[in-house]
Amino acid sequence: MKIKVEIGEILKSKEINKMLENFSRDLEISVWIAGPEIEKINKVSKTWKEKPAKKEIKKCGFLQANCMPERIKMRKKAIEKKGPVDEICPLGLHIFTCPVYYNEELIGFFEGDGSKSKELDKTYEEEIEKISKKWKFNTEIVKNCIGYKTRVKSTEEMYSMMEMVISTINIYVKMIAERKAFSKELETFNKSIKQTARSLQMLGINTAIESARLGESGKGISVVANEIKKVGDSVFKEVTLVGDAIRRFKTK
Repeated sequence: MKIKVEIGEILKSKEINKMLENFSRDLEISVWIAGPEIEKINKVSKTWKEKPAKKEIKKCGFLQANCMPERIKMRKKAIEKKGPVDEICPLGLHIFTCPVYYNEELIGFFEGDGSKSKELDKTYEEEIEKISKKWKFNTEIVKNCIGYKTRVKSTEEMYSMMEMVISTINIYVKMIAERKAFSKELETFNKSIKQTARSLQMLGINTAIESARLGESGKGISVVANEIKKVGDSVFKEVTLVGDAIRRFKTK
């Protein structure tokens, strides 16, 4: 029995949402969960700690021309590596992408950008001024969002937290798959019991018909027929309740 897990399903977990929120806050970085389409930036989650600088560089076309193609290249590298890939973008930010798998099948990406990669000196300021002049974006907005005056997060710190997040995501993906497999088994058992209940109901009806045909001599059979039908009705009712409980379990 093949179980399919979609990356968006993990976002129903309050724990995952809280963890991503903490990750973005502690690293001062924007993070999100994306779908499995490699060449499409298909975010299935909100973006935690999204920075105003993104709107600024999107408005001038820098994001579409530089950031999107680089993100797609990173995804392809991450798939080849089957692990996280990180780079320093032209704006001096540490950006990353982590593929998420279930049973060797790619189901999405955990990604982020915005962590300052190095102490920003005069040379960096000149580079940003040069890029902003070419693309006509507000340098101060970008510098402030990058964290021009805040401390650098070390690569070790970033990787340590990334590993924790991706490990937790993988655990939740496995839990979702196991829950789905268990639900399918329950549904199969429930369907079988439901068919048995229907058979009991029909047996009770047919026996009642036969007892009526026999007249006086069939009175004893009529009592048994009624009891069989009662059992069938009772089982069918309980099975319906179990089916409702399974559906609720699947949606949690």
